[in-house]
Amino acid sequence: MSLGIIDRDFDRFVLSEKVVFINKVVNSK
Repeated sequence: MSLGIIDRDFDRFVLSEKVVFINKVVNSK
């Protein structure tokens, strides 16, 4: 198992979570 792949998947997960959160904030206004 390569740590690079795990880091990339984790970054993608965090990025998608941020996008979902931002969308919720924008849509609530």
